[in-house]
Amino acid sequence: MKDKVALVLGGSGSIGSEIVRLMISRDIKVCATYRQNKAQLEKLQKSNEKKLSVYRMDLSDEASIKNAFDEMHKAYDKIDIVVFAATYPTENKRI
Repeated sequence: MKDKVALVLGGSGSIGSEIVRLMISRDIKVCATYRQNKAQLEKLQKSNEKKLSVYRMDLSDEASIKNAFDEMHKAYDKIDIVVFAATYPTENKRI
Protein backbone atom coordinates (compact mmCIF):
# COMPACT_ATOMS: atom_id res chain seq x y z
CA MET A 1 0.00 0.00 0.00
CA LYS A 2 3.06 2.21 -0.11
CA ASP A 3 1.97 4.58 -2.91
CA LYS A 4 -1.65 4.84 -1.81
CA VAL A 5 -3.32 8.05 -0.68
CA ALA A 6 -6.33 8.07 1.64
CA LEU A 7 -8.80 10.80 2.47
CA VAL A 8 -10.27 10.61 5.97
CA LEU A 9 -13.17 13.00 6.34
CA GLY A 10 -13.48 13.73 10.05
CA GLY A 11 -9.92 12.66 10.80
CA SER A 12 -9.76 14.64 14.03
CA GLY A 13 -12.52 12.76 15.84
CA SER A 14 -12.01 9.73 18.04
CA ILE A 15 -12.78 7.17 15.32
CA GLY A 16 -11.28 9.23 12.51
CA SER A 17 -7.97 9.77 14.29
CA GLU A 18 -7.64 6.04 14.95
CA ILE A 19 -8.24 5.37 11.25
CA VAL A 20 -5.57 7.96 10.40
CA ARG A 21 -3.10 6.24 12.77
CA LEU A 22 -3.84 2.83 11.28
CA MET A 23 -3.33 4.02 7.72
CA ILE A 24 -0.09 5.79 8.58
CA SER A 25 1.17 2.61 10.23
CA ARG A 26 0.53 0.81 6.94
CA ASP A 27 2.55 3.39 4.94
CA ILE A 28 -0.50 5.03 3.42
CA LYS A 29 -0.30 8.79 2.91
CA VAL A 30 -3.31 10.44 4.52
CA CYS A 31 -5.27 13.62 3.84
CA ALA A 32 -7.28 14.19 7.00
CA THR A 33 -9.96 16.80 7.44
CA TYR A 34 -11.22 18.58 10.52
CA ARG A 35 -13.93 21.12 11.17
CA GLN A 36 -12.85 22.42 14.59
CA ASN A 37 -10.36 20.10 16.32
CA LYS A 38 -7.14 20.84 14.46
CA ALA A 39 -4.99 20.21 17.56
CA GLN A 40 -5.67 16.45 17.50
CA LEU A 41 -4.36 16.16 13.94
CA GLU A 42 -1.43 18.51 14.56
CA LYS A 43 -0.16 16.14 17.26
CA LEU A 44 -0.20 13.27 14.77
CA GLN A 45 1.34 15.41 12.05
CA LYS A 46 4.40 16.31 14.16
CA SER A 47 5.60 12.72 14.14
CA ASN A 48 4.28 11.85 10.66
CA GLU A 49 4.96 14.99 8.64
CA LYS A 50 5.61 13.18 5.34
CA LYS A 51 2.60 10.88 5.67
CA LEU A 52 -0.14 13.22 6.96
CA SER A 53 -1.64 16.34 5.40
CA VAL A 54 -4.30 18.25 7.32
CA TYR A 55 -7.12 20.29 5.80
CA ARG A 56 -9.97 22.30 7.29
CA MET A 57 -13.32 21.28 5.85
CA ASP A 58 -16.80 22.19 7.03
CA LEU A 59 -19.24 19.84 5.30
CA SER A 60 -22.02 22.41 5.63
CA ASP A 61 -20.01 25.01 3.68
CA GLU A 62 -19.55 24.43 -0.05
CA ALA A 63 -16.69 26.94 -0.31
CA SER A 64 -14.83 25.16 2.50
CA ILE A 65 -15.21 21.82 0.72
CA LYS A 66 -14.01 23.23 -2.60
CA ASN A 67 -11.02 24.93 -0.98
CA ALA A 68 -9.95 21.73 0.81
CA PHE A 69 -10.22 19.64 -2.36
CA ASP A 70 -8.30 22.26 -4.36
CA GLU A 71 -5.47 22.09 -1.80
CA MET A 72 -5.48 18.27 -1.83
CA HIS A 73 -5.35 18.24 -5.62
CA LYS A 74 -2.24 20.46 -5.53
CA ALA A 75 -0.52 17.97 -3.24
CA TYR A 76 -1.71 14.65 -4.71
CA ASP A 77 -2.64 13.41 -8.18
CA LYS A 78 -5.15 10.89 -6.89
CA ILE A 79 -6.99 9.59 -3.86
CA ASP A 80 -7.23 5.82 -3.62
CA ILE A 81 -9.20 5.38 -0.40
CA VAL A 82 -12.01 7.47 1.11
CA VAL A 83 -13.26 7.06 4.67
CA PHE A 84 -16.20 9.07 5.95
CA ALA A 85 -15.77 9.41 9.72
CA ALA A 86 -17.22 12.91 10.02
CA THR A 87 -20.24 13.75 12.09
CA TYR A 88 -22.56 16.66 11.73
CA PRO A 89 -24.40 18.20 14.67
CA THR A 90 -28.16 17.93 14.30
CA GLU A 91 -31.16 18.55 16.47
CA ASN A 92 -32.24 15.58 18.52
CA LYS A 93 -35.27 14.42 16.51
CA ARG A 94 -36.92 11.07 16.50
CA ILE A 95 -37.47 9.46 13.17
